[in-house]
Amino acid sequence: MSALYILTSAFILIILTILLRKTMMLPPKSLGKETCITAVVTVGVYVFTDAFFAACFTGQVGGASCFRFVSLFFYLIYITLPMVWYLFSQSFMPPVKSKIVRGILFVPYFALMVMILTNLWTQALWTISDAGIYDRGSLFQVFSTLNLFYYALPVIRIFMILCSKDREINPYLLKVLFFSAIPLIGVVTNVYLIPLKDAYPFQPFCYLVGVLFAYFFMVEQQRSIEEEKHRVELQSALEREMEARLQAQNAQRAKSTFLFNMSHDIRTPLNAIIGFAEIISKNPGAEEEVKNSVEKIKSSGDVLLSLINDVLDLARIESGEIALDLTVRDLSQVIDNLARMFTENAGQAGLQFIVEKDIKNAYVACDDTKMTRIMVNLIGNAIKFTPPGGKIIFSTRQTGDVKEDCAEYEIRVRDTGIGMSKEFKDHVFEAFERERTSTESGVRGTGLGLTIVKKLVDLMGGSITINSELGKGTEIVLRLCFQVAKPEALELERKKEADGTDYSGKCLLLVEDNLLNREIACQLLEKRGFRIENAENGMIAVDKVIHSKPGYYDLILMDIQMPVMDGYKATQEIRKLEDKELAAIPIIAMTANAFAEDREKAFQAGMNEHVAKPFDIEKLMQVMKQYLK
Repeated sequence: MSALYILTSAFILIILTILLRKTMMLPPKSLGKETCITAVVTVGVYVFTDAFFAACFTGQVGGASCFRFVSLFFYLIYITLPMVWYLFSQSFMPPVKSKIVRGILFVPYFALMVMILTNLWTQALWTISDAGIYDRGSLFQVFSTLNLFYYALPVIRIFMILCSKDREINPYLLKVLFFSAIPLIGVVTNVYLIPLKDAYPFQPFCYLVGVLFAYFFMVEQQRSIEEEKHRVELQSALEREMEARLQAQNAQRAKSTFLFNMSHDIRTPLNAIIGFAEIISKNPGAEEEVKNSVEKIKSSGDVLLSLINDVLDLARIESGEIALDLTVRDLSQVIDNLARMFTENAGQAGLQFIVEKDIKNAYVACDDTKMTRIMVNLIGNAIKFTPPGGKIIFSTRQTGDVKEDCAEYEIRVRDTGIGMSKEFKDHVFEAFERERTSTESGVRGTGLGLTIVKKLVDLMGGSITINSELGKGTEIVLRLCFQVAKPEALELERKKEADGTDYSGKCLLLVEDNLLNREIACQLLEKRGFRIENAENGMIAVDKVIHSKPGYYDLILMDIQMPVMDGYKATQEIRKLEDKELAAIPIIAMTANAFAEDREKAFQAGMNEHVAKPFDIEKLMQVMKQYLK
C-alpha cells in the first residue's frame, strides 16, 4: 500500500508540475494567476511531504527521529495550505473592506501555528514513540476542526454574497464555490471517515482536482475577459467609425454651406466689379461716372479681398504657419487708432460708438497687427449686426497690477444688436458657421471671422467668451496677458521701424507671367526706388541670371505657376549655377499658392522666403529688407 501511495503521489506531482507550467503561461494580468501559482506550489510541497509522512507512518523510511521531523514539517504545511487556498479563492471575490476583520481572519492561523510548536512539549496533537508508532493526541480533533476554518471560509463568504441584497454577483461565483468546496470535502473525508491505520491518498487527489478546476476556471475567465475586451474594442471601433462618419457628414455639410455662401458672397462683388468696368469701357469720357465706378470697383475689390484673405488666413493659422511677432507698443495708442478707425464707420451706420479706457501700464510687448485684426473682426461684426440707433461700447481695462513683468487686460465689445440664438452660440467659433446667410441678413461674410479671432486669441495665450441673447445684443470679452515694457523700449522700436534706407540703384528681377501683376508690382516697387527687370517665365529668368554679372541682381521675386518653366524648377536651376555668387542670389516666392505645403515646397526648391499674393507692399519690404545689403 505504501508503494502505491508513493507512486500515486509521484503521478500527482507530475500533473501539478504540468499545471504549474500552464498557469505560468497565462497572460500576466490574468485574474488570480499569482495566487494560483502559489497554491499549486504549496499543494505540490504538501503532496511530497504527505507521501514522505505516509512512508514514515508505514515504517518504510527512517526511524523515530526522522518521523518526528517530517511530522512537524508536514503539519506546518498542513495548516499553511488552507490559508493559501483561501487567499487564492479571494482573488475572485470582493475584498474584505475592514482592516480589523482582515486582521481577525489571520488569528486562527497563528493559533494553529502555536498549537503545532507547543506540541513538541505537550504532545496534545500527536505522538511518535521511540519505536516510530504514530498516534493522535487529545486535541487533534480540535486542531483538525480549526484547520477547516480556511477551507470553509470561502464557501461561507460566497453564500453570504449570494444572499446579500446589494450583491455584485460574479457570473463565475458558483464555480468558485465548487472548486473551493473540493479540498474541504477531501479534508473532512480524510480526517473523519478514513480509518487511521490505513493510508489513502484521497486528500491529495482532492487538492489536485481542486487546482485543476481552478485552472480551467481561470482559463475560461481569461477567455471571457478577452472576449469582453474584444467586444468593447469592436464597439469602440464602431463608435469611432460612426463619429468619423458623422464628422465627415458635418464637414461635408459645412463645406456645402461654405461653398453656397461663398458662391453668393464672391459673385456679388465680382458682379459689381465687372458691371462697373463695363460702364467705364462704354463711357470713358464721362468723368463723374468713371470716378464713381472706380470707387465702387475698389470698394467691391476690398470686399472680395477680405473674403479671400479670411480663407487663406485660416489655412495658415491651422497649419501653424502664423507666429506672434512681438514688438513694444503703446496699447493706449493702439486702442485710440481702432477708435478713430471705427468712429466714422459707426456714425455712417447710425450707431453710437463709445470708447472706455482704464490702463495703468500702456507700454507692452504685443503683436499689434494680430491685435488689430482681432478687434477689426469683433467691432466690425458689432457694426454689421446692430441696427441704426443702436449703441456699441468698446472698453479696455487693466484688471490687476504687474506680476512677474506681466499685466492682465480685459477688452470688451458690447452692442445692442440682433444677438445670437443659444444654438448658434454653441457653434460660433466653428469654421464657416453663420446663423443666417448673407442673403437673409444682408451682411456679407464667410463665417470665418470669429474662428480666426478664437485661434489668434489662443495663439496669444488668452481667452474669449461670448454673452449674447437673441434680439438683445452681444458682449464679447477678451482676456489677454502682455509683458510690460518701458517707454524707452518703444522709442527704440520706432527708430528701427523708421528705416530711411535708399533703395535707388537696387535691381530686382521680377519673374511673373501675368501682365497685370507685373504692372502692379513694378509701380509699387519703382516708387520705393528699385530698378525692375521682368521675366515672363522661369526659363527667361534663368537665362537672364546666367548672362548677368555677380551683384547685378540684388534679389529675385519669383512666381510659381508659369508656362515653359515654373518657379520651383527655375530656382533649382539658379541654385545649380557654377558661379557661387550668382547661385546665391536671394529668391523670394511671390505667389498665390499660399498654403503650408506650398511654402514648404518653395523652401525645398531653394527659395529664401515665401510671400502670398495679393501681397502687402509693407510686409514685402520687411521681408526683402533682410536680404538687401
